[in-house]
Amino acid sequence: MRFRSPRAAGLEAPASTVDPEEIRVRIWQRERLSRIGYDARTAARMVTAAWDDGDHADLVHRIEDLVGRGATLDQAARIVMPVDPFDHESEAEGAPHAEG
Repeated sequence: MRFRSPRAAGLEAPASTVDPEEIRVRIWQRERLSRIGYDARTAARMVTAAWDDGDHADLVHRIEDLVGRGATLDQAARIVMPVDPFDHESEAEGAPHAEG
């Protein structure tokens, strides 16, 4: 049997459940945070955490405002983020902290 279209053959790709606008905004947020001075991995973690928490609408603007008022990148992230994007302990699983 010959099918006339991908849909008739059941080969049509399913409709995407990802909102293209959400993707565009997430990319923009990561790029802006990188330009402010965050490394790419930290910027991605911050954006993901903000979206997961539902508090992403003005993420970049809040960070820019805090940095503009003299906060360090670390301070701004700790004030704005629901989780600590700089917490690397979970990645090292029990790695001892250097104490001086």
